[in-house]
Amino acid sequence: MLGLIKKICPCCYKPKLLEHFWNNNKLLRKCLNCRNIHSKSAIKRKCIHTKIRGHCKICFNSIDITIKRMINNTKMTDKRYNRYNATTHINYDYLKNLIDNSPNCYYCRCNIQYVNYCNNMATIERLSNYIGHNRIGNCVIACRKCNLTGKERVGHIN
Repeated sequence: MLGLIKKICPCCYKPKLLEHFWNNNKLLRKCLNCRNIHSKSAIKRKCIHTKIRGHCKICFNSIDITIKRMINNTKMTDKRYNRYNATTHINYDYLKNLIDNSPNCYYCRCNIQYVNYCNNMATIERLSNYIGHNRIGNCVIACRKCNLTGKERVGHIN
């Protein structure tokens, strides 16, 4: 009886026999063919650490991934608080130059890392919290611990 009834797959939009929607006595939403195709493509999109390709800081360049996330996050927060200026906002080249010229925290001079989420992880710090993240000298690279203290600082430790 199942062989005569047809159902349209919501993925490929093809009418298929109802038996193509059964697996281990369960009725599936997608046909078996679409289900197999999507499960294989999902596996291909992930690295060996089960992270989306291009987002894994172990398999790919951790500094590049961190820079891209910094730009996206700062742009989002600057827009939220009406501090965003598209012409002066930080960009990839500016942050890459900052990191190359100062591999240590601007304040405490600890070694900064870019892979693990911990106190010495690299963050972008605004020298003046009244203006946005811009390329005019308001941003420095600081460790997460120094950035989260939330104080306006006059200078850095030599």
